[in-house]
Formats: sequence, structure tokens, C-alpha cells
Amino acid sequence: MAQTDASRLEELQRHTEALRSGVQVEQIGTEAGTQLRRLLGLQDDALAAIYQNRILESIKFENIHERDDRVHYPHEKTFNWLIEDDETLENEATGMSKSETLDMHEMKSKSRELFMNWLSSSEGIFHISGKLGSGKSTE
Repeated sequence: MAQTDASRLEELQRHTEALRSGVQVEQIGTEAGTQLRRLLGLQDDALAAIYQNRILESIKFENIHERDDRVHYPHEKTFNWLIEDDETLENEATGMSKSETLDMHEMKSKSRELFMNWLSSSEGIFHISGKLGSGKSTE
């Protein structure tokens, strides 16, 4: 593949150089000039594509899709705590003390308010942090 790219590049460079050195026009129309500039610019595009392909091929490894293949579909209730009101979620607070329930509702209310403000502002990134498995997306 690298040999094919190299030979294509050499051929493209020869043709481009022939165009550049062979064109001796005193006056050229606007449309023809635009087309010629576009044609000569193709070499830069081809070079960029070849370099990009070489870089991607050099970092490619056998199990490149393995991690992505292991990602599971999200639970149907993912992030419900962030978008649904407290009344809907009250039934899910079983097994918690009253103070834990109040703390949880306060945290969810503050988070919901911040999230809604972020949605309406369309600025920046909304980041939810917490320990692994702490329920950032499902609690």
C-alpha cells in the first residue's frame, strides 16, 4: 500500500510540475484561473490524504475495535434522575434513611437546576463526576 501511495504521489507531482512549467499564458480568464488553481491545489489535498492514511496505518493494531465492541447499551433509565422531577423519583428511594433521602433530593435538585441552566445556555461542557460505579448515570 505504501508503494502504491508513493508511486501515485510521484506521478501526481510529475503531472503538477508539468502543468506549472508548461502553462505560459499572458492572460487567463477568471473561471479558467480558478479551475487551474483548484487543479494545482489537488496535490496538497492528495498529500494530506496520503500522510493521514500513513499515520492511521502506523497506529492501527489488531484489536482496535475490541474495547468499543464491549460497550453495552445504556439502561433505559439512564439519567432519569437528572431530568425527572422529585415526585417521580420518590418511589425509588426505598431503604434509605430520611436524612439520606433529603441529601439525595437536594443533590438531585441542585444538579437538575445546573443541568437545565447549562442546556439553555448552550455553552461549555456539562461534566458529572464521581467514583466508578457510584450511579452517576443511573441513580
